[in-house]
Amino acid sequence: MMKRIRKRVLAIIIMAISPFYVLIAQEIAEYNAKISKVFQHVDKSRVTTGLLYDYGLHLIDPVYYDGVALTDENYIDMEIWNALYGGMYSSKVNGNISLSTPDQMNARISSEGATSLAVIHLRYDMYRKDAVGSSLVRVVNEQIYDVNGKNPYEQKMLFAVAPKEKYFYGKTIRFKFSSNLFVNNTGKAVKNLQINFNNEGGYRTMSWNNNIAHTFSSTGIKDIYFRITYTDNTTYTCRTKISIGEEPPVTLKSADVTSDISASSRHSGGKIQIKYAKGNTDKKIRKPLIIAEGFDPSHVLGTTNMDITNLSIDEEKIGTLNIGNPNIWENISSFDIIYLDYNDGLDDIRRNAALFQEVIDYVNRNKEGTSPNVVMGISMGGLVARYALRKMELENRKHDTWKFISVDSPHKGANVPIGMQAMLRHLADIKFSVAFIKFFQAKNIDMIKKGLKILDSKAAKQMLVYHVNGRLQIDGNEHSTFQTEYDNVGFPLQCENVAITNGTGNGTKAMEPGTMLVNHRETYKFSLWMHLLTYYYGTYFLLTNFPKLVVLKIPGSADVVSDVKIHAVPNRNTSNVYWGRIRIHKKILFLINIKLDISEKSMNSNASVYPLDGAPAGIYNVSNVAGKIPDGLLMKKYFSFVPTVSALALSDWQSQLNSRLTGQNLHQAGKTKFERYYMPTSNQEHTHFQAAASFLVREINSIPTDVIIAGTVNIYSYKRYERDIIVKSGATLRVTNGATLDASAKKITVEPGGKLIVDSRSKLYCKNLDIASGGHFSFAPDAMYNSR
Repeated sequence: MMKRIRKRVLAIIIMAISPFYVLIAQEIAEYNAKISKVFQHVDKSRVTTGLLYDYGLHLIDPVYYDGVALTDENYIDMEIWNALYGGMYSSKVNGNISLSTPDQMNARISSEGATSLAVIHLRYDMYRKDAVGSSLVRVVNEQIYDVNGKNPYEQKMLFAVAPKEKYFYGKTIRFKFSSNLFVNNTGKAVKNLQINFNNEGGYRTMSWNNNIAHTFSSTGIKDIYFRITYTDNTTYTCRTKISIGEEPPVTLKSADVTSDISASSRHSGGKIQIKYAKGNTDKKIRKPLIIAEGFDPSHVLGTTNMDITNLSIDEEKIGTLNIGNPNIWENISSFDIIYLDYNDGLDDIRRNAALFQEVIDYVNRNKEGTSPNVVMGISMGGLVARYALRKMELENRKHDTWKFISVDSPHKGANVPIGMQAMLRHLADIKFSVAFIKFFQAKNIDMIKKGLKILDSKAAKQMLVYHVNGRLQIDGNEHSTFQTEYDNVGFPLQCENVAITNGTGNGTKAMEPGTMLVNHRETYKFSLWMHLLTYYYGTYFLLTNFPKLVVLKIPGSADVVSDVKIHAVPNRNTSNVYWGRIRIHKKILFLINIKLDISEKSMNSNASVYPLDGAPAGIYNVSNVAGKIPDGLLMKKYFSFVPTVSALALSDWQSQLNSRLTGQNLHQAGKTKFERYYMPTSNQEHTHFQAAASFLVREINSIPTDVIIAGTVNIYSYKRYERDIIVKSGATLRVTNGATLDASAKKITVEPGGKLIVDSRSKLYCKNLDIASGGHFSFAPDAMYNSR
């Protein structure tokens, strides 16, 4: 599901006056001063390659990437490639080599197409292990001195090839060696370039700047080998891993019709995608199921839009309807599916609601027959659809919808642990420089760059109950403002409202408040911290049909290490939820130790924060990729994302957060406007439809017939019915508390033994009222009844 269109979309606000940034600048300057003092008496002109390993600061050790030995721990991806390049740049000691700055190199990589390969092949010098013992150098007071006539250096080779991208959609992929991304000081001339696609057909010869294509026999994680042979017949090899996602069957691959809606001052535009019902040969809309998509960061990630195709992916994936027993996709084939694909899936929810209104108008203009619409909103799409429907009612615009189905939508807000948000913020601030040139900036790491863009989007801020800003403070203003307006607009009144939650209703928590989520000890490399972020954010940001994330092991030691501890939010008290520290720990010639803290940050929860991280909820699960994390680091592989109480839009959601809801009639109690709802017996992954399959099929396929009142139904606010109402024997329909029951175009029948009661200050409108013998109808003196 990936279209490789990368966009440099991160707009990071650098708070130059922040004490934290001053601290980092001071500590990096202190490190540079220390390293300069260590090498003060070394004649750096004797370093023939111009690169001295021991002088540099290496987040990833280049020794393990020599192009000769291939191990399970020296695969290459672009993040590793950039870290290796930055380490080499920091190792420059003289003018014998010219290297572009890391920023310049990043710009060159960004300007290349998605198929491009970057190559770094550098000779570098390092001190021999026996340099001190063999009297090749002297160490006095932690300073190195040359010994006349002695050469303490040995030369090593760094060879790394990395593709710009590692996620691909469809089995056919292309790569090219880009001469613009070839960094080489070996003095060798290239004889040939070769590539091996997962040992399917062996090595194939390539040429500079020309694509070579390959079609894999299956999807999954694939090893790609790269080999360069020089005219002296020396050969260097490395490899990477890529992820190949399944392409949907042709019959489901695309919509039958796609219609663009241009952007306007009210919204950012989008696409209407229509998949006609089975047997609908003349391609006319007759039985509409209109779907609002969820939170869609594809334009930030550089992936193909999450569109109507996602609904039919033939895998056990979140977001697909081609799942369940009965199979949902097959059992709604009598519907014409109309899907809204936003141009900007991170835009203001109200703006995408305005866009969704235009989709409803489009359907109502173009459909034939009298079938009313069924509207479904998936995740954030439930907020979009609910807001759109109710605003149309308030604006006296007919939506012709008889049922609205909300699927695990955060009507009271969503949750990402504030400790995890703090980790992203902290890591994004880290940078290393030498001679005022930054050779590593965490904010340039692809997942961090995109993660910040998504976290700071309008829609994310509107939905997240607790949003962490750049100063590691909880900032819920955007959510509170939106939530107040959203609640005031309320639910649509001219249709039925139905909800599906992925969170259980039996009160089972995903974890206890205050549970430790991450325990990243200093024995772990800083690079592993970067991967840890990928585990937590990657699954959500890459909601695609890829088999899994590609996360590579990092070999050896490193000069930068980190400590990270993250806890779930406690039960409304002040407690630490995030602490992180980064330090340089570099050893030179086994004798000289440089230890220096670079950055330390922490964040506390407070008494106003509810324990959402472990509440019953649709959960965010990273188990499919977390197996690559060392034991004892990632303590919990999931967290609560959309609490059950939020998916049900409970008016008292805070007090009911961990309550047992199963068995309660929440609608009759006035706690929710959802007339029917489904809650699974255990917490499920967010927007996974497996457990709710039967309920969803039944609700979509139910026929808009008479409204049957079989028990006690109380109308507490304005309620409009577009269908005839039948009050059965033994049942009571009561309009109370100044409410209005508007069935002005329909008939109300009260059967023998049934009761229709209109209380004080309440109103009843209907076209006809038929009270059978033995039926009961009463209304208070100040009530209003009008049979039109």
